[in-house]
Amino acid sequence: MSKIMENRLRQLFPELYFHPAISVREFDFFKLPVDIVFSSIPLKGIKNVFVVEPFMSDLAQSILRQNVLKKIFGLETELNVIECFILNIEKHTDIHDYAALKTGLVDILTATPDCGP
Repeated sequence: MSKIMENRLRQLFPELYFHPAISVREFDFFKLPVDIVFSSIPLKGIKNVFVVEPFMSDLAQSILRQNVLKKIFGLETELNVIECFILNIEKHTDIHDYAALKTGLVDILTATPDCGP
C-alpha cells in the first residue's frame, strides 16, 4: 500500500521532492529535515502532517493538492468558488452532467488542465 500511495503522491505533486516511503517506526528515527509528511495514520507531535487514504477519489486528490500547496507555497484556490461558477453557468446554459462539470472545474482550478476534446 505504501508504494501505491507514494507513486500517487509523486504524480500529484511533481514539484515536490520525496524521500522514499518509510514506516512509522522508521520515521521515529529519521533525522533529515522535512517540510511536510504524508501518512495514512495521524502522527502525534509532528507538524505539517497530511493524513491521506491509499486510494483517493479525484476530488479528494484535488482538495489534498490545494491544501498542500496552500500550506507550502501560500497558493490558494478555493474549491467553493466552483459552486459559484456552476450557478453562473446554469443561468446561461443547460447542464447535462453536473458531476462531470464539477470534476472538470476542479481539474482546471487545482491542476494542469486537459483542454483537449
